[in-house]
Amino acid sequence: MSKFYKNSIGVSVIVDTSLDTAGATLELIVKKPDDTTVTWTGLAEELTKIKYVIQLGDWDQAGTYLLQAKITFADKILLGETVQFEVLEQFK
Repeated sequence: MSKFYKNSIGVSVIVDTSLDTAGATLELIVKKPDDTTVTWTGLAEELTKIKYVIQLGDWDQAGTYLLQAKITFADKILLGETVQFEVLEQFK
């Protein structure tokens, strides 16, 4: 899918961290278009990727979303590059 739409559910978001995430807590920090920040708990996908499946309410606004991976190990916390994507109104 090349476009994302408001109120979609079941869409997989996969972020490649380029790091070995074994044993880490995986999260995606998301800043919504209204500047609220939420945290989505991710699952390991292959060795370096974080996967999250969009739930009801995650894409409740149309506009620009910012996403940053957060990888927490016992002795360190690593943050990934910020990714920007658009969520569109239906029929756009």
